[in-house]
Amino acid sequence: MSIYWINSTPNILKKIPVDTLKINRSFISPMVTSHDARELVRAIISMAHSFNLKVVAEGVENYHFLLNMGVIMLRGIYIADRLNSLR
Repeated sequence: MSIYWINSTPNILKKIPVDTLKINRSFISPMVTSHDARELVRAIISMAHSFNLKVVAEGVENYHFLLNMGVIMLRGIYIADRLNSLR
């Protein structure tokens, strides 16, 4: 089976002026337990970096995976709880 990405996100990214790509929590949350999910997110991040985009990950519970993959902005309960404990 072939999948054609003629009008897909990569083509859109080339045509519109964006500087940041947000990765939804539905991709981020499964990373904790799924190797396939980590590899998918790694590929998304790699694609974003190839377009010189900043990457924001939402729904972060374990930030180590994402920092090692080059995500510079994190959003999620884990991060908010850590910030609140520092206040």
